[in-house]
Amino acid sequence: MFRHGRPTSTKKFEELIRKDSVKSYRPDLPIAGPGTGGRVGTKGATLSQYVAQQIVSRKPDPYEKDPRSAILRHAKDAAENPYWIDPAYKKTQPQTVFGNPDEDKKEEDDDPGPIWKKKKLG
Repeated sequence: MFRHGRPTSTKKFEELIRKDSVKSYRPDLPIAGPGTGGRVGTKGATLSQYVAQQIVSRKPDPYEKDPRSAILRHAKDAAENPYWIDPAYKKTQPQTVFGNPDEDKKEEDDDPGPIWKKKKLG
């Protein structure tokens, strides 16, 4: 019957929105503890809380203390069944050839430096 005019100022418009219960709906707060009302409560609501909780509750791995033993536990299986590396070099290098560390040191000393640098005259 009566037509409501459009509010002329933003202040009046914001007051009307605030009075409207649907538009001024307050979002649900994060849950601390067990879930209620169909919402699931988690122990760590944020990512950092979750990661911290997982680190604390994780059982210590015996191989983390000694990384060498963690690698060597696969050595026997790798020697018996060389699946990844050995087939690639089977035709070109049937016997393994290891580098000599003394030769590497000599090559590093002879390196004059980058090509783009100017050489000193003199």
